[in-house]
Amino acid sequence: MSDTDSVQPPRKNVLLVEDDPELLRTLDRLLTSDGHVVTTASSEVAARAAALAAGPFAFGVLDINLTPGNGLDLAIDLRARGAIREWVLFTGGCDEETLLRAEASGVVIFKPNIDELRQKIRSRIARDSSFPSAPPPRL
Repeated sequence: MSDTDSVQPPRKNVLLVEDDPELLRTLDRLLTSDGHVVTTASSEVAARAAALAAGPFAFGVLDINLTPGNGLDLAIDLRARGAIREWVLFTGGCDEETLLRAEASGVVIFKPNIDELRQKIRSRIARDSSFPSAPPPRL
């Protein structure tokens, strides 16, 4: 277990948007194991519906290349609407213009570096203490 694995970030409501079902399940398990309340969406349309139904979210983890759609534009729009506060974007590759815009907006992680993604999520969630933590789980 590494040092980053032993430090648990504050429990937050997280919106996870990924169109690859296997990666969506993997990231959902990872975030849930860190104690977060995770709402998943496999498309831009589903993410917008989730934001209305279950938001606001303290944090978003979004794939840049959604089919169809664009995770960067979605993240910017959701933040403007108050549905998410912070985000980490990840990609297996995208066009140069989108990558430059994404890097300018925050953190971009290249797939499939799950350990790096987890560390970035933890550090960004931990630094934003102003957003309320998720409620404790119901027993």
